[in-house]
Amino acid sequence: MLPDESLGKKSHQSVIQCLVSNVRFELDENLIKKRTPNSLLACEDRRSYFYDHERNLYVFDQPADVFEVLVYFISTGLLSRPINIDEKKLRVSSKVFFLLSRRKKNSFIF
Repeated sequence: MLPDESLGKKSHQSVIQCLVSNVRFELDENLIKKRTPNSLLACEDRRSYFYDHERNLYVFDQPADVFEVLVYFISTGLLSRPINIDEKKLRVSSKVFFLLSRRKKNSFIF
């Protein structure tokens, strides 16, 4: 018996599946809400606009390499920009599309 079962709780992880420039990502919805509570990804109403019912996932027209940075942040809490990603491209995409807070954008590790 697992510890969660002994307490009468079910371990449930809600996964959000995204397709970004033909690259598939899976993200934990609880982590999204914890790390980026005001983002498009955290707000079901706002992200529903991008839902593709035929493929059962969200489709975003964003650079996959930039989205990978956001996935890393959601997973670890650390913002890091790989040297192959242009700083301006990353900041514009994260600000305009995913609405990361100014405080979080300013904490990128360059």
